[in-house]
Amino acid sequence: MRVNHKYGYIDKAGNWVVKPQFMLAAPFSEGLAAVKLNGKYGYIDTKGQMAIAPQYDDSWAFSEGFAVVRVGKKWGYLNKTNKIAIKPQFDGAFQFSESMARVRLGEQWGYVNRQGEISIRPQFSFASDFANGFAAVQMNDKWGYIDKSGQPMGDRQFDFASDFSEGFAAVQTNGKWGFIDKSGKLIVPAIFDNVGPFSEGLARVQVGDKWGYISPP
Repeated sequence: MRVNHKYGYIDKAGNWVVKPQFMLAAPFSEGLAAVKLNGKYGYIDTKGQMAIAPQYDDSWAFSEGFAVVRVGKKWGYLNKTNKIAIKPQFDGAFQFSESMARVRLGEQWGYVNRQGEISIRPQFSFASDFANGFAAVQMNDKWGYIDKSGQPMGDRQFDFASDFSEGFAAVQTNGKWGFIDKSGKLIVPAIFDNVGPFSEGLARVQVGDKWGYISPP
């Protein structure tokens, strides 16, 4: 919560847990929250104690035990003991998901594993997080999917591709949306004007100006 241009944290009852003192403050994740103080980013614990002193030029929330941090113009990964687990060397980086993190070298995106090894070489125009074992990637203005070994899911390409959720992913082709399964088969024809991901067995879909829900076939 922000008061007089400073951020702090309240509990569910609205009581101050951490008084407003930070230039910026992110939500808690894995017991720590990124905060900005005196121009640098660090992390506090749930008691408001400084767990990692502000020293980074930018930082993200922890995910799977790692946080993305920027030192100068390069991005790397920090662990919860304030040790650089993967040295800052990337031009862009995202959080870990399913033990893989997307990183950018120059204009190309690829993936690193938890050991900091390039597991899928940078080659994509853009890439998404892994979900349900697959990641949507863009190459030559078209989207498809790869597995964790970097192998493509078939040769079908889409105008846009979203993350898998509950075993299905929304894809767009010729301006319409449908859903594929994890084999790459289009199991729901691309007939919708807009869609959302499957959640608790249902996905919202739009036809014209009306919305409804579908279940998996």
